[in-house]
Amino acid sequence: MILAPQPFTHLGCQLDNFHVNPHFVRRLKYEIALKKCLLPDASPTLRKVFVLYGLGGIGKTQLAVNFGIKHQDTFDSVLFVDGSSRESTVKSYSFYYRRLNAITTKGSLDDMADTKSLFPEQCCDNLRQWLAQPENKKWLLIIDNVDREPTEDGGFEVQDFFRRVTMDLF
Repeated sequence: MILAPQPFTHLGCQLDNFHVNPHFVRRLKYEIALKKCLLPDASPTLRKVFVLYGLGGIGKTQLAVNFGIKHQDTFDSVLFVDGSSRESTVKSYSFYYRRLNAITTKGSLDDMADTKSLFPEQCCDNLRQWLAQPENKKWLLIIDNVDREPTEDGGFEVQDFFRRVTMDLF
């Protein structure tokens, strides 16, 4: 099942319920770098990737979420994915696909029964296809907590979750 909504559907900002730390210390240097790299320009032809890395607890997640919230009007869709394991990433992708499908079919956001029969991997593939659609160029995908190398126990290739998106553009 390939998602091809007409007219094109966007998810909006999916960070509304995210806890924003009131004691977050802004990192202007990194905020500027994020803006330069990720904000859509006049002719967005390539997907842009920005990797925040460092020790746990230094504010990477808060920096990314604050950026997404601050610039949500610039993007058609802002998605936050739990990348702590391959399974949690698939679960996040599946959730967003089911939510997108509910919006597309004009159902309730809480009623995602139409996609219950799909396996999580199918939903994940469908969301990747949606991200790859040529008219869907202004989205922000935050994949958080990718803490293990693919060769480590519990690690996975995070690029597999957007590799197809990049390949479809060339």
